[in-house]
Amino acid sequence: MIAVRKFSIVAFIFFAGLFSFNLLFAQGLFRERSHVEFNYCLYDLPGDTISTNQIMILFSVPYDNLLFEKQGDSFYSSVIWTVTLTGKPNSVVFTKDLTDSVQVSSFKETLALNKFFSHNLSVTLKPGEYTVTIRLHDKISNAHTLRSGKFIAKDFNKYPVNVSDLIILKKIPGAVLNPGNIWPRFMPVTADSVFLYADVTSSKIQKTVSLSLEIQSLNGQTIHKQKTELTLTGWKTPFVRSLNISGLSDGRYKLKLSVLNIKSSPGYQYLWVRKKMKSILKGNLAAILEPMQYIMNHSDWIRLKHAAGEKRKKLFQEFWQKRNPLPNSKTNPLLEEFHRRVQSADEDFSYSKTPGWKTDRGRIYIIYGPPDDIYTNNTNIFSSVPPYIIWTYYDLRLKFVFVDELNTGDFRLVSRETF
Repeated sequence: MIAVRKFSIVAFIFFAGLFSFNLLFAQGLFRERSHVEFNYCLYDLPGDTISTNQIMILFSVPYDNLLFEKQGDSFYSSVIWTVTLTGKPNSVVFTKDLTDSVQVSSFKETLALNKFFSHNLSVTLKPGEYTVTIRLHDKISNAHTLRSGKFIAKDFNKYPVNVSDLIILKKIPGAVLNPGNIWPRFMPVTADSVFLYADVTSSKIQKTVSLSLEIQSLNGQTIHKQKTELTLTGWKTPFVRSLNISGLSDGRYKLKLSVLNIKSSPGYQYLWVRKKMKSILKGNLAAILEPMQYIMNHSDWIRLKHAAGEKRKKLFQEFWQKRNPLPNSKTNPLLEEFHRRVQSADEDFSYSKTPGWKTDRGRIYIIYGPPDDIYTNNTNIFSSVPPYIIWTYYDLRLKFVFVDELNTGDFRLVSRETF
């Protein structure tokens, strides 16, 4: 039996030159899998009885992150998950082993980013502080990965009314909390609208409560706010509402659902928005040729720009093929991501007759992707302070400040800071 050696994107970062606009494209970094990356998140919901919590844990690993072994004409992979919940003082309150195995017929399927080993566990606990630990053992590569984190199962009986964690759903009706109907916080939402689910608890008799639903930037600035009414039907009442997010730019946001005029604890959730590409790049180089100057060596880009016909196509294909994280596949995630960023820049940052990719915000967006946080100062035409926007990238520890000096909508980059 021959083990198929695979590689995966460890980082997808665009590095900007501090003193030059001729910026180098940061190629995806690869390494053989001795450490398997996976994602998990959990939701704190009230239990069926007072003073109990239902903790829902979602965890997932794509096929692309695993090692497959060739067996005859097919490919085989198997993993073991161990999930443990620990309370205080270091007392194990829950543990479970889960085994996943799959056999696929082609090597291409082993590179799939949209196929997963995924699980949803539901555990009943008492309110308090806990630690969740998830261990993944890739049986083919013998790689082990351990991830853990602390969480607090809140006391839903503490106040007359309380709100659970928010859960982002793909659709209604159906099995509301079916794992296949949930957008976990570690997966980007590509739809224009979603449904929100939460449990609202009431330890005392309440008929109707007023709720406030907010979309906030990561620094707490409110971007959208709406009020709604909910008639309570007992200890816990499901809250389900649709939410239009078509107007949100790519990036991460915080959702907050709170009860008005009653002492209570709100519910939160993080939302990662990522727009769908409107078209698939099929040999049409014009759409992204000019923006490629941001990610190429200047002389190479000039050579590509002035080439014509088949020669230009060949140079284009050679550039991207060298940077394809899936060299044996017909798809190139880096090229698709670059094309998507150019499209988003043109949609969101075009000014007058200037296409979005040519603007300062468009350039930074193409190089670094959507910021983790966007702050816009609230000003008016009579203010002495011109409009400005601050983009923050927490993982890269970078902050960009754009100012509209003439109050015309033309935001220029005035500061690039590290922190």
